[in-house]
Formats: sequence, C-alpha cells, structure tokens
Amino acid sequence: MDDVADVQVNHESSEVIIFYTGQTDRTEEFAQKLKMLGYPRAGENSAGRVVKSYISCAIGRMDSEKTN
Repeated sequence: MDDVADVQVNHESSEVIIFYTGQTDRTEEFAQKLKMLGYPRAGENSAGRVVKSYISCAIGRMDSEKTN
C-alpha cells in the first residue's frame, strides 16, 4: 500500500502495527485491506474467515520452507 514504511505483527497479542508516512488517519483503509486478506478485526471473525486465515498462513509457511 502507498506510504507504508513498515509493518510489525505481534502473534501473541494478535496486534498489527503499521508505520506509514502522511498525515491522514488511514486506520479504516488498513483494516479493510487486512480483512480482505483474511485477517479481520478481533470479534469480526466468521468460521469461513478463520479457515481462510489458517489456509493463508499454511501456504505462506510452505512457500517459505521451499525457499530455505
């Protein structure tokens, strides 16, 4: 996404911190993008989204193992 400088994810607390340049509050834009990728805000998880999230995570892990 434009202006994103860094993203930090804390798996233990399920928090995402996004560092970006610019003065505009883009919280909702980032939340929508994360939701589209299968990572909705806490409390908004449907069963289908949970499955999608686990599948995305598993695929990412398999891809990283192939490159190692």
